[in-house]
Amino acid sequence: MNKTPLYITMGLLLVSAVFATGAMADDAVPLMNPLVSERSFIGISYAEEVEAISIPDMGYDKLQVKPSYSYLQLQPGETSSVSIIVINRDDEAVTTDPIMVLQPYTENYLEEEWVTVTPSNITMQPDEEKEFTVEVAIPDDADLGYYNANIVFDRSSISEDVGDIEADYKISSIYYGNSLDLSVEVWIPPSIQVSSNYINDKVEAGKEYDYEIKLVNVGDRDIAISPELISSKMSPEISYYDPGRASFDEVFGEDSITMDAPSKVKAGETATVKIHMKIPEGIQGSYSTSIDLGIDDPALNEWENQVQLYLNVWKQPSEPFTTEFSTFSDAPVSIEVSTNQYEYSGYEGGSAKQQPSFDIVLKKGAQEVELKLVKTMSKGSVNFGNNDVVLYSSVSSAYKQYSTTYTEVYEATGGVGEWELSILSGNTDNFEYSITVGDSE
Repeated sequence: MNKTPLYITMGLLLVSAVFATGAMADDAVPLMNPLVSERSFIGISYAEEVEAISIPDMGYDKLQVKPSYSYLQLQPGETSSVSIIVINRDDEAVTTDPIMVLQPYTENYLEEEWVTVTPSNITMQPDEEKEFTVEVAIPDDADLGYYNANIVFDRSSISEDVGDIEADYKISSIYYGNSLDLSVEVWIPPSIQVSSNYINDKVEAGKEYDYEIKLVNVGDRDIAISPELISSKMSPEISYYDPGRASFDEVFGEDSITMDAPSKVKAGETATVKIHMKIPEGIQGSYSTSIDLGIDDPALNEWENQVQLYLNVWKQPSEPFTTEFSTFSDAPVSIEVSTNQYEYSGYEGGSAKQQPSFDIVLKKGAQEVELKLVKTMSKGSVNFGNNDVVLYSSVSSAYKQYSTTYTEVYEATGGVGEWELSILSGNTDNFEYSITVGDSE
């Protein structure tokens, strides 16, 4: 018996009965209320009755503020302003008396004397529209960072759930309207420009690699640096996705990564942080950690002061890949092998990529068959319209190569029988092959 129509019918009857009950019972709480004079939060459970929780109206919707959010980016000593349109949506006159209220969990406290709202106190008639100006003046000694607050135009709309915090500011837990959400970032332009904030490379176990990070000082004073390795315990590849895998610290010893850098970057000059890596033997997989450049530039965010290091470690196999196939004619056999090598960008320097190679053996039965190399091809993928931002003048080329495909084509005399193909690649961790019997054109 198909139970689906029965379930649908019972569900429709239940919904109809619930709505009918809410409409017919005068003393019952209706399921659906117009959100005009109160707000309802409805919780529905399969095992419990429908329950409505009403919160009294506190006048949150008397005034409409447009825009309701504004973001300003200012340097110490700068002043900026934003125009706000306030509309009285209430059916009675409303007196506006703007007040600044700090938001929970703000990074910095926006001082009241930094913000001026004009006009400061007016009475707005129903449907009246008024333009206000919110001016923010940042003092010369202001701390860098983010400041968040609400400019509330109707004080009666402030939640009663408030408390005093540092400097007697009020902090409110919730707002529904009547306010401007004001976000201010106080910043200064950085003096140090970092060529790249990540090193992403595919490396082979047991080999050594060199990388360079260039730091350009565009300021007018020398800036100290002190690069050091950060623990990788919070590496996402290890801590979250594969908790049982060894971490970077457990695999790479203290002598695996060495750095050479000056103690400061002189004004107007470029310095180079040299990173040398010894990849341990017998490991494979993905590893990551971070390098803190230790740049004494307060304008840089924490992540801008770090270089993320991502390594995909592989090991060249010593045994060849083998596959078998059959032929049913005397047509020649063509073998094509190719590999893709991707450029792991994000750093300067690094070891040069070596030419890939293939050691190919073809057997018919137990007899090795002579292979003739008839073609080699090299194909690249180049982009010049979507390059990374260049921060230093030593880079002159607008082209960036992302990948290279290297291909070799071999031919052999054919014949009916069973065949075995063996391929041992070199200087690459991937390859594709194809076997063609007959004319390959």
